[in-house]
Amino acid sequence: EQKRLSKIISRLRTRQTAAGGFNLWPGHAEPAAFPSIYVLHFLTDAQARGVAVPRDMLKRGLAWLRDYAGTGPASLSEARRHAHALYVLTRNGQLTTNHLVHLQEYLEAQHPKVWPGDITAVYMAATYQLLRKQDNAARLIRSYRPGDAQAVDWSDYDSQLAHDAQYVYLLARHFDDRFRELDGEQVLKLVQPIFEGEYNTVSSAMAILALGAWSGRVASPGTEQVAMSEQDADGRTVTLEVESQPVPHASASVEARQVHIEGSPRLFYQLAQSGFDRALPAEEIRNRLEIVREYLGPDGQPVSAAKQGDELSVRLRVRALEGTVSNVAVIDLLPGGFEVLRDSIAREAGRWRADYTDIREDRVVFYGSFGPAVTELSYRVKLTARGKFVVPPATAEAM
Repeated sequence: EQKRLSKIISRLRTRQTAAGGFNLWPGHAEPAAFPSIYVLHFLTDAQARGVAVPRDMLKRGLAWLRDYAGTGPASLSEARRHAHALYVLTRNGQLTTNHLVHLQEYLEAQHPKVWPGDITAVYMAATYQLLRKQDNAARLIRSYRPGDAQAVDWSDYDSQLAHDAQYVYLLARHFDDRFRELDGEQVLKLVQPIFEGEYNTVSSAMAILALGAWSGRVASPGTEQVAMSEQDADGRTVTLEVESQPVPHASASVEARQVHIEGSPRLFYQLAQSGFDRALPAEEIRNRLEIVREYLGPDGQPVSAAKQGDELSVRLRVRALEGTVSNVAVIDLLPGGFEVLRDSIAREAGRWRADYTDIREDRVVFYGSFGPAVTELSYRVKLTARGKFVVPPATAEAM
């Protein structure tokens, strides 16, 4: 675990700018506000758990955070980030009372009706609690209602799942009495969006924080006795070997049709799979985004066959079906025997500029924003092997 965290921290160091914040994509000079606050929150939690966080890296990051917190917000969305930033600064032993007062004055003047029910108030309450101002904290924490959607000035980083998860996490850390009032049904309701597919990288990470905080309080580490077994298509049951660290887990075979878990007081579980689908999807999926891919020959016409050594153009057409969708990942999986001609991506990307392009051995991923007008992306590949290959679909997903 320490080795993996060290690798993550080393990668984050490459994203830290001269100002101390963190950029969203490699090569960007300016730090991005939410990602920077998120990273510094992660480093703060990691250090609290005994992870070796480079002192200079955290020091530079907190210096950027102080400068950011010293600027006045111009919207509720920015105020939300400022409240989060003040919480992280206070967790690191810095006095933030004056900033909190100024932030609350802005909110009461500009957003008097909505801010008390926003996650902004929860972060401010947690910060007041750290500062030993319990009366202020108690007044602010009771206004937030989990599940009560107030989609006011939300960015791509905001969602009901993300906000409710942060609420549970902060209750677990700083408000024992209110945390004890939560029951299992409320926590299950919190994660319902996950079962409905309504999550992204940020909200899922926040959900893990919340569930980790919850399970850490309702189950004492090292006391769990968990049994797992799998059942195949013929109904045969096989007991699985359970490893206890870092959490109880076991490996099931690909033939398993059911997995049974017994004895855990925890409320959640995770089933992880690796590899590729054996069969192609039966139908196209259009959900706020539409993507079409074609392989083109030298004459610019679509082809379904070519010879080893040939070069083909890959044309992707992407459009949003409802307004503009930002922070999208367009993932183009390559068939076996296809090799990307790297220099063709920059040359043939057209007028649309990706926020970042990730070229891997088995895929090309474009990150960016798309509107209702069709955006055309293109690059070239070379066929390096003979045979018949399954062509996986290209996909576009909100991050």
